[in-house]
Amino acid sequence: MSSPLPSLELADLTETDSLLEGTMFYRDDLELQATRVKVYVKPISDEDAGESPKDYLACDVEVEEDIENENYLGDKKEKTFFGNWIY
Repeated sequence: MSSPLPSLELADLTETDSLLEGTMFYRDDLELQATRVKVYVKPISDEDAGESPKDYLACDVEVEEDIENENYLGDKKEKTFFGNWIY
């Protein structure tokens, strides 16, 4: 995503003004958790790039090594996203 222009005034996001009451919650469900997330960005084409890594120029990866280690989960749980609109 591109940086904002210097002339652009950014909105302040606050809990009171920016979140709907009762819409956030926590689920303690190991099946929903991920230890690493891959987000493919910068599609090669202006068209909808779809869901193939070869159609993207970059991939951002976030890994929670503390959770993946043998003392906690002992495995990786990966989620992959394709950022067709992130350039």
